[in-house]
Amino acid sequence: MNTGIPVADICHYTPMAALVVNHETPLREVINRLTDRHHTIPIFVTDSLERLHGMVQHADLRDWVRLQCNLLPSNGRLSPSKTRLLLSAQTIGELAQNDGSLMSVRLDQPLSEAMAKMSAYGRNDIAVVDGNGRFINTLNLQDILSFMMEKERKLQV
Repeated sequence: MNTGIPVADICHYTPMAALVVNHETPLREVINRLTDRHHTIPIFVTDSLERLHGMVQHADLRDWVRLQCNLLPSNGRLSPSKTRLLLSAQTIGELAQNDGSLMSVRLDQPLSEAMAKMSAYGRNDIAVVDGNGRFINTLNLQDILSFMMEKERKLQV
């Protein structure tokens, strides 16, 4: 894969494929918004300046549901601190994993770096931010594959 392709070349032409919410959004509101979707999408959390604050793992939402229904978590147990967090969370920001730099790439970074981060964290999507850390869009594997196929079609013409 050509490492010189900037992330911006792909993500500016693709629709948003994520739920992006402010860190103060009530957890139940986010859950209601997710139930309107027909497929699973990533959840990115921003701060009041629209900078990437973090990401919510779907596994945490599954464990939240299990706790609400008095069911065992997926791995059979949760730490006491994780259980307290899941039971007491009122906002989506309380569930967000807060290292936005690990879950994001800048518009000017090469696609190879985005792919490396996605591979390192076992993800099919990653947040794209501007130079100030403000959330711009998502980049996902389907977008990358579509871009590459379109690029290949243009070379064949």
